[in-house]
Amino acid sequence: MLTSFCVSKGSRLMCNMDASRQLSRLLCRPATTVSSRHFHFCASSRTSKNTSYQRAAHGPSSNDVQTAKCNYVERIITVNTCKYLYHAWRSRYGYRNAPSEGLDVPIKYMYTALDRTEQSDQTKRPLVLLLSGAPGSYMDFSHAIAFFLRNGVDVAALTWPDTAFSRKTNCWWHSSHEKTQLVLDFLKAINIQKLDMIVSHSSSSYVSLRLVTSPELIEVKSIALLNPATHLRPRCVKPMWAVFGCGRLFQNPSTRELACFLLRVVSMVERSVKSNIDDTFQSIHSMMLADVNQVRSICVPSPFNTSSQG
Repeated sequence: MLTSFCVSKGSRLMCNMDASRQLSRLLCRPATTVSSRHFHFCASSRTSKNTSYQRAAHGPSSNDVQTAKCNYVERIITVNTCKYLYHAWRSRYGYRNAPSEGLDVPIKYMYTALDRTEQSDQTKRPLVLLLSGAPGSYMDFSHAIAFFLRNGVDVAALTWPDTAFSRKTNCWWHSSHEKTQLVLDFLKAINIQKLDMIVSHSSSSYVSLRLVTSPELIEVKSIALLNPATHLRPRCVKPMWAVFGCGRLFQNPSTRELACFLLRVVSMVERSVKSNIDDTFQSIHSMMLADVNQVRSICVPSPFNTSSQG
């Protein structure tokens, strides 16, 4: 039976340790790397000497008085993905030049079970997969990572390809289908067949729902959605004709600069655009190409369905 947990509000991601504890209660509690770097991360610190931590170094909330420390290895792996998806999407706008042999995607990730294996620790532990929003990084989950590791739960997490990668490839557009396939290929590459929990934030909820409704591809025991995106469009992408129109223009290299200019004009009116234009487009494409129909079919009951629910 799939267990779910949802946090629909909150300005900070997992900054309250109580949220981490609620996630841990859902878990069953039992008695190919290119390069890597070792980190010692203090989640209660406001700053970090390592620039890689700038996105994750959120200050603690007033309720978080604990100093959470954890050790893990940051790794990079290159995964070939979306081969069959891009073949099927050849006629779709923005995917005409997608490589038929699949796309090689460098992924920055962490996997604490692999860290322990390298230290000759073969202990079996529950495993949580963390999926950030867009833009985002697995280090956005700094408090949750520290809590899980301190309580004997392994963590796997990756950082999504960014808009710079989209500019380079002219085919990776952050759709929920692409990201779902990337996660599946990533898990296969690091030899994961079963997850005790998926924790997803914001637009990654689309990916999580596709994963949990595909038991033939990956076994998932529970899911936690933090401020999830839904089948309803948020205010930040309205007016949709203007925001998504800029997103489509950005997909074409010849109109990309025009898209950036028009989006800045929209931001002067709506005040909803981030200062980093690439981060903004990553958010736009994640929502514009989200699998909204999939979410609607899963989460919204049909008024014509009178059958009893088990």
